[in-house]
Amino acid sequence: MIINPVLLALRKIMREAMPELDVVIKEGMTIASGDGVQIENPLTGYKLTLIGDVDYAVIRFRDEPQKKGTRLVVL
Repeated sequence: MIINPVLLALRKIMREAMPELDVVIKEGMTIASGDGVQIENPLTGYKLTLIGDVDYAVIRFRDEPQKKGTRLVVL
């Protein structure tokens, strides 16, 4: 599949840009309406909630051992 090398190259670029954050690529995610991902623009206050099916999700997070089980998700 041609998408796999593209996603791996994207992961490499993201890790090089911000090495303190880790990157994971998740295939075939469903975001339920009750578990939607809320995004807010701090400057305008505009809020958006993402729900539905995702073919591929690129998730960037900071691994903090003292906060095991929590992740910062940026789509």
